[in-house]
Amino acid sequence: MTKLILLTIVFVIVALNAALFAVLTTRKPFVSMFVSQFERKFDASFISKFPNDQSVQNDIERRVVPNQVIYYWCAKSWERFEFRHYLSMYSVIRLLHPDVIYFLYDEYPKADKFEYNVWLDDLRQAYPFIYLEGTNGRRGCNGTSEDKLAAIVDELSKRGGFYVNEVTVLSSSLAPLLEDKQQMIEINCTTGHGFLMTQKGLAIPSVCKQSVSCPNSVQSSNYSSFYCVNVIERLYPKYIWELDSEFGRLARWAAYGERELMRPEANYQELAPNIAHYVWIGNGTMDYLWYLSVLSVLNVVKVDKVFIHGEAPHGKYWDRIAENEKVEVIYRYPVTYVFDQLIVGNSHQSDVWRVDIMTKYGGLYLDVDVIFVKPLSDDLRAYDAVMSIDFIGSYWIEDYPNVLQSGVMLGKRGSQFWVEFQKTMRKYKDDLWTWNACHMPYRVKEKYPRSLLIDKRLQVNCFCGKCHPTWWPGYKKRKVHHLNSNSLPNWRNDAYSYHFTGSVPIDLQEEGSMAGNSTSIFGEMARYIMDKSGLIYQD
Repeated sequence: MTKLILLTIVFVIVALNAALFAVLTTRKPFVSMFVSQFERKFDASFISKFPNDQSVQNDIERRVVPNQVIYYWCAKSWERFEFRHYLSMYSVIRLLHPDVIYFLYDEYPKADKFEYNVWLDDLRQAYPFIYLEGTNGRRGCNGTSEDKLAAIVDELSKRGGFYVNEVTVLSSSLAPLLEDKQQMIEINCTTGHGFLMTQKGLAIPSVCKQSVSCPNSVQSSNYSSFYCVNVIERLYPKYIWELDSEFGRLARWAAYGERELMRPEANYQELAPNIAHYVWIGNGTMDYLWYLSVLSVLNVVKVDKVFIHGEAPHGKYWDRIAENEKVEVIYRYPVTYVFDQLIVGNSHQSDVWRVDIMTKYGGLYLDVDVIFVKPLSDDLRAYDAVMSIDFIGSYWIEDYPNVLQSGVMLGKRGSQFWVEFQKTMRKYKDDLWTWNACHMPYRVKEKYPRSLLIDKRLQVNCFCGKCHPTWWPGYKKRKVHHLNSNSLPNWRNDAYSYHFTGSVPIDLQEEGSMAGNSTSIFGEMARYIMDKSGLIYQD
């Protein structure tokens, strides 16, 4: 009996090992397990030239140069790892399928306060073969460009493989070079732009004598005859989404895995629900501005329903609204945590709720200090998600090219943008006022360009009584506003809504404060909404 049990155990172990071996030897290439559907097709086409296991074996055996890549990062040259550096490394990943990428550095790239330039960290989290080697005072980093290039040449000769400059984006596959060349030099010896390739242990002759540089992105419109292109200008994702050029197609392919223009698409078969949402935490008083806001969505936007999530307000203005059958309070207990992180303050609790509301219900979300002066067209409601650029000073933007204003949001429930926006709250920064509400949705837009339409006229931020249309030149500067420019010649048609952040203009503080004859645009807005609502001024 004991022998039978032992034999049975041995048989089971052998069977499990055989099954495990079969799984390991028949699994798909590693890259296909985590990349997008488009990239799966691309990787399959790359691998399809090897029809059987023998071809794969022959390909590996024919390689003269190791399939590994070196980046040589000097803090003296770069403080941040920017989007163009991300394009370079991603083009290497897509075209070379390297066994390893060595990122040699003297100081690791710094992240800004709002963590915009974290592109290297994003790549490291996505791909397991990026290896860091940090050394203080790395050779060549504090000397001349010739010193740095000499250090790179020595390092590459020891290891073998490729060196790719941090601003060099590969434009065609270098894989064939691994088979039929021992060495290749495509580099500018003055700038270091381009790439080097060599067999391990093979000395590299003077690169300056054999220098053949790849073109810069602004110099050429056809990269088919080159292996690479150098991105010498600072670059942001927004510049390439709709750039209809050879470089635009190359950059989109490197960043997103596709060459087509990346524009949000309208779907008129399903429009955003014609409902409006507010968040009100605590049962405080409805002020005159919020009263005007509700009147504006009822009588200008003409929504079917207004939902107030949280608790009912009180006061004389609420008493006028409370009996309206189109206004309904949806009780909701104040949230204090999101993804197990403590949330402090009503404003940040509202940040969490507004995204949850748009994910579940869709429609129009607006803050209580927003008034609409123009109906929402079907052309806007046909998009999955719509937001606008925010006016905030350069201190709050830092390295970001723009941030979004979540005080007005329009869209369809369950849309990709709202779902991904909500996911960003897994890292909630309660100490940074605009982090989750303004900065993170912009990062979602960068990651999924088609998921959100940015309409700069959806709202205008009027900070402390000065309006800053984001379509106007210099809008990021606080000193540029509607009082010293012609940025709002026709406020009724220039924008859909106006958002009054900071202190509220006197004309919007109390019904009688404008005395029915104010000449400011804010008094005109109040009178316009009251007129559209069929109400008489109470002086």
